[in-house]
Amino acid sequence: MLQNTIEQNSTQENDDSNIKLLYIFNEFNHHKIKISDHHDEPKHEDLKEPEMVKRTSLIDTYEININKSKPFTLCITGKEDQDKDIIKKVKIDNEKASYFVFDHQLIKIESDNINLNDEVYALMTDLDGTLLGDEQALKDFNIFWLKYFMLHSNMKLIYNTARSIEQIAGFKKKFGLLWPDICICNCGTKIYHHIPHSDELKLDEDWKHLVTQNWDYKKILKYIQGMEWLNFLGDTSLENDNLIWCQANIKDLESFEHMLEKMIEDFKKENILFKIVISGPETDHKFLDILPLHAGKEMAMKYINKKFNYPLKNMLCCGDSSNDIFMLEASEWGLLVSNAYTDAKVWYEQKGKLKPGFKLSSKNNAFAIVEELKSKFKIE
Repeated sequence: MLQNTIEQNSTQENDDSNIKLLYIFNEFNHHKIKISDHHDEPKHEDLKEPEMVKRTSLIDTYEININKSKPFTLCITGKEDQDKDIIKKVKIDNEKASYFVFDHQLIKIESDNINLNDEVYALMTDLDGTLLGDEQALKDFNIFWLKYFMLHSNMKLIYNTARSIEQIAGFKKKFGLLWPDICICNCGTKIYHHIPHSDELKLDEDWKHLVTQNWDYKKILKYIQGMEWLNFLGDTSLENDNLIWCQANIKDLESFEHMLEKMIEDFKKENILFKIVISGPETDHKFLDILPLHAGKEMAMKYINKKFNYPLKNMLCCGDSSNDIFMLEASEWGLLVSNAYTDAKVWYEQKGKLKPGFKLSSKNNAFAIVEELKSKFKIE
């Protein structure tokens, strides 16, 4: 995440720049920028050229300053090198302003208009079915976040997901998912922190040590592989020793509950400390996340809250399924998207709506998140 103060070029020319462009440079967001003075032929400003840009503290982000004394047109081309057609033209007056160039959009940054009263806020969101799942909703969220919150040092973006860090990196490349301040991955068994002024996300070794106490990955995996009713969905060649993800091949709910009870009893006999999180459609195959006892989305959230002193009342937690329920129960400001699974909606009707600050949105996916943040911060 960008720090609140953008690193400035040292030259007087750039100090006097009217326009600052911030460009998230990756496989998803690859454009070329051309500048045109009225009817003049556009001048190429290819952001792939390292001498044309200055690195900022945001992962994969570059900065270019434009110093012009009169209005000009900014032309954005396609993502591919061979795509020379101008997709969008934007006339810019000679005002001093900052913009993100992202996904064919020129997004004017208005973070100065958001007053957080010196308090720290955070958006903690699940990915599949919540932030992800609707292409247009994610685009709207990206524009909204870049416009108002990306430059706010007191606003944090946190993903809390069953996905791995490698999968999140893939979503960034494929869908334009923004890189967060913190990644809680593998159902709360791994936590990664963005190192300021670098391109790195570092594994939280303290959390890893905490969650792996009294945890026997190999013993549980051996048991799972011996059960015909369970399919292990991981990769035994990977050193993922914090999470066992599997699918139950029993559609009958009564049979599923019986086999699950037997598995739990077997684990107890072996003195295995564990936690099981169940998710998936009510009438289809169930997914089981078998975790260390001290892991889980809610435990990781509490750890982050304590480590950085993020007030729970200022942390919007968003989800869509039963594996988000514990996180939501432990939070003080929660949101279920309208496309949430039935079991999550049942929890909301029974408990969630009784909690102040909780809502079942009428909007799906990231549309719901944007609506809630607009309402909270009174953004038109």
